[in-house]
Amino acid sequence: KINTQEMANDNIAPDILNITAKNSIKKENINNFLIFVNEPFNLCKYSFSGEIFDNMNAINCTAEERNIIYDANYPLGSYACSANIFLPADSSQILFSCEDKNGNRNENYLFKLS
Repeated sequence: KINTQEMANDNIAPDILNITAKNSIKKENINNFLIFVNEPFNLCKYSFSGEIFDNMNAINCTAEERNIIYDANYPLGSYACSANIFLPADSSQILFSCEDKNGNRNENYLFKLS
């Protein structure tokens, strides 16, 4: 059961626990990434350079308490966001950031492209 008092006082940003590519990464193509977050979130975003959250590209995903992951192949107790991202030919990294239900945002999580 969720303690609503704890949620009301939540001022800690969500943690991105892991990011994986569903298939081998191909530049000049749309690639699917799974972003694993440690708590329910409202919004995740990405960019290819260090933009502020408001200027990043939105990923169309949210996670509620009922979306918790109980699969040993993924971080247990995490919440997943699936992102389809077109990778430009010159991209070498993607920065991800997520915002929780109370508007807390994490620092950009760096995902290096090989």
